[in-house]
Amino acid sequence: MVKNCVLGGLLCVAAAGCGANMNTANSLAPSAVSAPSSFSGGGQFALQSIGSCPNGNAPGWLTPWVKGTTVRLRWSEVAPNIEYHVVVQRYDVTNKYMPVENGNFFTSGTWAELTLSPGRYEGMIQTKSCGTNMGPWSQSLQFSVDEEDQLQVDIESQQTHESVEGTKVPAGSGGSLVDASNVVWTFGVEDLPGIHQVVRGGVPTSRWGSFLKYHAHSVYDLDIDGHWYVWDGIGEWVDTGTTEP
Repeated sequence: MVKNCVLGGLLCVAAAGCGANMNTANSLAPSAVSAPSSFSGGGQFALQSIGSCPNGNAPGWLTPWVKGTTVRLRWSEVAPNIEYHVVVQRYDVTNKYMPVENGNFFTSGTWAELTLSPGRYEGMIQTKSCGTNMGPWSQSLQFSVDEEDQLQVDIESQQTHESVEGTKVPAGSGGSLVDASNVVWTFGVEDLPGIHQVVRGGVPTSRWGSFLKYHAHSVYDLDIDGHWYVWDGIGEWVDTGTTEP
């Protein structure tokens, strides 16, 4: 009988221990663990969308615009509300690319304009998002600045001058815009009251409107439908919506 009691006691202790282990295992089951859902600087984490933290994406270079010593670099947008880190270097007599003055900067736009001396250059660009996160570098962009181009610009500058940023010309006012290529934009014949045909370099285009506006080195037209259209540089107008550029 004593043996039975001792054996029974041992079994009870063993059972109690097993019960404790089961309870602990249940408390750590996956269904009982909740993943953090926000990041506010207090130690939690958040999933970030490609629009807010595009760390794995590099911008793509578009064709640069070079006129004399003025160079306009353009690139594709990765996501809104981020910064781009741009580095421009010059190929020197040591057969190496060396950084140029003011050639290492950040910008929130998708283009940048620099004044460079004649020579060979390369550019690289990456994104900066979520405060400090840097994306991968883009492919290298090679371009040249020639002295002959500068001479041509000096001659042209005596004839016309590019319109300043934000210049607006109402239809029927007789005013004009001059773009970066020294092409003059005016309004031609009237179709409806206050609506005239847009004329580029003396040649009528397919667009009619009430206002021309010069923004970011591009020509915009406000049409009768309330939308702004931008000239794409190759013969077409692109609808940019109702928000004024």
